[in-house]
Amino acid sequence: MKKVVSTIHFVLCIATLVAVISEFLFAGMGVFHATSFAAHKTIGEFITYASLAVLLLSLIGVLGKKRIGFSVLLFVLMILQNMLVHLHQPFIAALHPLNGIAIMAVTAYLVRISGKKAQG
Repeated sequence: MKKVVSTIHFVLCIATLVAVISEFLFAGMGVFHATSFAAHKTIGEFITYASLAVLLLSLIGVLGKKRIGFSVLLFVLMILQNMLVHLHQPFIAALHPLNGIAIMAVTAYLVRISGKKAQG
């Protein structure tokens, strides 16, 4: 059972990383008026739910302190990301893209450590 949960956790981390990377494209498209921010918002909502699922899987599967810790960190960063969007303080809200980079780094690290565990 732990192996199955570990594999699902790994696959979901990969899907989340792909979604995070696509967020930068969709944000850029919105900024430069190639499209609206609707796709950026939709993918962001997916990432939030995916980060919760990643966290729950790490806890259910008891996947180790490192994977659980970084899964918690990813979820906390996603909560912060959603809060930054709704702030009426431009200088603080401007941290949204920087937090996005932190989300990408944490997700990439989760893919790396989860892949090693899922395969071995």
